[in-house]
Amino acid sequence: MKAKLSITVDKEVVKEIDHLRRIANRSAFANYILKLGLKTYKTEEKIARGTEREYSNPVAPDEANMEA
Repeated sequence: MKAKLSITVDKEVVKEIDHLRRIANRSAFANYILKLGLKTYKTEEKIARGTEREYSNPVAPDEANMEA
């Protein structure tokens, strides 16, 4: 189910959205990037609180040991 939300953003943000969205409509694209942003925000909050490990190596730790 969808809910209507009205927000105000800078004109530069609207231009960037319009530039990046290609053929997607503005609402669908905004919804997509908001979901990505929320996912990133939650991950960074977990790391900041120390409830999730942050690995500098993009390969999982077990896979890194297998290469050695």
